[in-house]
Amino acid sequence: MGVLELFESVWYYTVDGPVTAARNFIENQRAKRPTYYYHKVHRRVTPLEDCRSDDIVCQYEAAEQYKRDKKVEENILKILKERLSKCTVEEGPNAQQNCKDVFNAYDKNADAFEVKYGELGAVSTPLRCMMRQKYRVYYERKRAAQQQETLSE
Repeated sequence: MGVLELFESVWYYTVDGPVTAARNFIENQRAKRPTYYYHKVHRRVTPLEDCRSDDIVCQYEAAEQYKRDKKVEENILKILKERLSKCTVEEGPNAQQNCKDVFNAYDKNADAFEVKYGELGAVSTPLRCMMRQKYRVYYERKRAAQQQETLSE
C-alpha cells in the first residue's frame, strides 16, 4: 500500500464518507416533504391619484404597489438586456439583422421605463412620479400648442 492509496483511504473515511452520508440523509428527509415555491399574487390596489389626502392606509398601499411595479419593470428590462447580450454574442457580426426583434423590444421597454421612472432618483415616491408625469403632459400640450401656432402663421 503506497502513500497515495493511504492518503485516499484516510481522506475518504475522515472527510468524504461522513459528508456524503450526511448529504444523503438530508436529501432523503427533504424528499419526504417537498417544498413548493409559488409567486405571491398581490391584488391591485387603488392608485395614489384616487386616494383621499387624509387616507394614510390607501397612500401606503399605493406606495407599496408602486414599488412592486417598479421592481417588476426593472426585472423585465434586466431579462431583455440578458437576451439581447446573449443574442449578440451568438450571432456575432450578423447581430443587427438577426437580433432586431430583441433589440426593438428592449429599446421600447427601456424608453417606457425612462419616461415613467427616469430622473426620479434612487428614493422615488408615487407622488413624485405622478407629478413628473403631470408636468410632462403639460409640457407636451404646451409644445403642441406652440407648434400649431407656428404652422398657422
